[in-house]
Amino acid sequence: MIKQLESDNRTTTTIFRWLAWFLMVLGHFLLFSPIIALFKFIPLVGWLLGGIASLAAAIFSLLWGSVIHLLVMTAAWIRFR
Repeated sequence: MIKQLESDNRTTTTIFRWLAWFLMVLGHFLLFSPIIALFKFIPLVGWLLGGIASLAAAIFSLLWGSVIHLLVMTAAWIRFR
C-alpha cells in the first residue's frame, strides 16, 4: 500500500511540474499579447510584424519560463533536501 502511495505521489508531482512549466511559459507569452496586437494594426505589413513578434515572444517565453522554472525547482530542492 505504501509503494502504491509513493508511486501516486511521484506521478502527481510530475504532472504538477509539467503543468507549472507550461503555465509559466504561457503566462510570459500572454504578457506580450498587447504588443503583438499593436503590431497587427499596422497597415500592409501588420500581419508580418505580428507574426515576427509572436515568434520572438514565443522563443523568449520558452527560454525565460524554463529558466525561471528551473531556478524555482532548484531552490525548492535545496530548501527541502
